[in-house]
Amino acid sequence: MGLFTELKRRNVIRVAVAYIVASWLLLQATEVLVSLLELPSSIGKGVVLVLVLGFLPVLGFAWAFELTPEGLKRESEIDRSQSVTQQTGRKLNILTIAMLVVIAGYFFWESRIKAPVATAVPEVTSEAVEQAPARAAVPDDKSIAVLPFVNMSADPENEYFADGLSEEILNQLAQVSGLRVIGRTSSFAFKGQNRDLREIGETLGAATVLEGSVRRQGDKVRVTAQLIASDDGAHLWSENFDRQMVDVFAIQDEIAQRVVDAMDIVLDEDSRKAMREVGVRDVDAFIAYQRGFKKMIDAHGSSDMYDELLAANEFYDQAIAAVPDFAQAWSEKTDYYAHLVLDAQIPVLEREAALRTMRELQDTAIETARDDRRRLTVEVDRIFFSEDWSRLPGVLESLFGSEGCADGNWMELALPFAPPEQLLRHYQHRIECDPLFMLSYRQVAVLQVQLGNLEAARETVARARALAGETRWLRGAQLLVDLRSGDAEQRLRQLRDESQGLSSDRGELGRILPLAALGRVDEAREIADAANAQEPISALSAIITHAVTGDRDAANAAAMSLDAGPGGPAELIRVINMCFCGAPFDLEATPSLAARLAEAGWSWPPPKLFDYPAKAW
Repeated sequence: MGLFTELKRRNVIRVAVAYIVASWLLLQATEVLVSLLELPSSIGKGVVLVLVLGFLPVLGFAWAFELTPEGLKRESEIDRSQSVTQQTGRKLNILTIAMLVVIAGYFFWESRIKAPVATAVPEVTSEAVEQAPARAAVPDDKSIAVLPFVNMSADPENEYFADGLSEEILNQLAQVSGLRVIGRTSSFAFKGQNRDLREIGETLGAATVLEGSVRRQGDKVRVTAQLIASDDGAHLWSENFDRQMVDVFAIQDEIAQRVVDAMDIVLDEDSRKAMREVGVRDVDAFIAYQRGFKKMIDAHGSSDMYDELLAANEFYDQAIAAVPDFAQAWSEKTDYYAHLVLDAQIPVLEREAALRTMRELQDTAIETARDDRRRLTVEVDRIFFSEDWSRLPGVLESLFGSEGCADGNWMELALPFAPPEQLLRHYQHRIECDPLFMLSYRQVAVLQVQLGNLEAARETVARARALAGETRWLRGAQLLVDLRSGDAEQRLRQLRDESQGLSSDRGELGRILPLAALGRVDEAREIADAANAQEPISALSAIITHAVTGDRDAANAAAMSLDAGPGGPAELIRVINMCFCGAPFDLEATPSLAARLAEAGWSWPPPKLFDYPAKAW
């Protein structure tokens, strides 16, 4: 007690408390300056070392010396009756309290006011990837959204490197059992937007958000990452990494591991192995892939779609040249050939060649896939464009029972024939994985109508529109809900002066179907004829128009022609999906589709979701 009393008298305890508080403030200021001035992260570590080493000497100094009105004096030289340690102690108390007030203000600013800045590059848009912010779902504790890291380099081309690094981290975290990782479509939806991370987390249904920045200069790279709790904006972890480019993959490994540690997730050996093995591990490959993906997304809806898709494939080829087992690149390359196969304006021989190439690419994607779910999704796509569907039910069953979030391009073709309850669970899971991918909401609403739950379908569409506004996929779902609700007239009024923002034939279908639902067949045919006079409408739109306006012979003739061409059965199922009318044609008119359905054990006719008055079969 004598020693403690003496420590108090000499203000050693007060100096210790003030030193600790001041050290914390100094470390925060150092972190800000290191980030702002792009200084090496070793400076922060140096400051920590100096402060730790200085602690005991400062306490020794406080014990041995006293601050007097005449300046510093040795404590042993001062008459106790003349000591001013009490006044000095009060000043130290005031100083410590002031610093604590500053700390409290800092915490309030960071948790309640600070609005982190996202990347400032153009937003990725596409008719296939449509997104916008709003509330998605209540997050579970072990969930995360990985936002695209900001490119802080002078060269804007390094954006692709930053995107690639972000996606690699996302893919690694997706291997962690028990952690729900929001998909790329939804996480990258906020690219170029200055949004509060708490709002982003709420929108995506993610308890945590990982954001960061990348600065690449020559063979050096600096990566800054921070993990934020979306409920209160608190920082769970942050760190700067300064490395050589050859160590960039070690950085992404470290970030993924630090995130897992910060979220108190214990990894088993299988998860560790999966995290180590996933990803591309080649800088040039993932930069080329990001370039190709951007080209592919931008191509949809472009007047130069085929040229843009070819350019995308050139980048995919660069990625594959660097990493031959790059399954995603092999799979994405098929998009160009699928469009050729399904374009009736393309000569048949060219479409047949495209179909052969598409199948070869799908086979390679299946062989190189590193996880079961990705392999199964490509297998489903491959079967739909093959001449034997006998394996389809079994592969779908395996896909429905698999873990993960990967999904194929052509799963929608299963809608009219596969068990609707299983499909509904599948697409509801897809929404959990990627809350802003609107195609999933469209499929859920259609399946809910098929299962007789119109109110649930209406709620699904409303939720999706609150998230994304008006999109291509939601127009189809909204149209079906309106038709089943008896609101075809209201739908027509909404469409009359509304720019569709779609290709002309699909835009016209949005008007033809409500008119046919109201029995206004002549008006529906006039719209189709006018559209066809400007530009030949697709075989898909022609079959639907003939069916809903009651021209059975014309619908069968168009379906027969489509059935005989490359990819005919797949395109005919797309007709069924867009018509909502059950069988738009007779199965006898489409022998190829009939054979494929028989192989899969799927029955005909498909479910009729709406009964058009003029369609008498």
